[in-house]
Amino acid sequence: SPWSDAFPYSNGLIRVTLDELAQFFEDYIALLTRYNRPPEDTPSDARVVLTRFLAFPAPPEEPDDREKRD
Repeated sequence: SPWSDAFPYSNGLIRVTLDELAQFFEDYIALLTRYNRPPEDTPSDARVVLTRFLAFPAPPEEPDDREKRD
């Protein structure tokens, strides 16, 4: 089936303030909303795709770690 390999994934790193993280999350919700549609407007070849979003701050860097990069 064409859907058998449909498993896109991504991971990444962003450097943001707490306010920017809140905006990033709002943008993500807006993207989900853009692609969500009621069953009666859904094409016959569409499938429900489960999505997950997880974001958390990395542990603080030690001063020695920053010096190693410089």
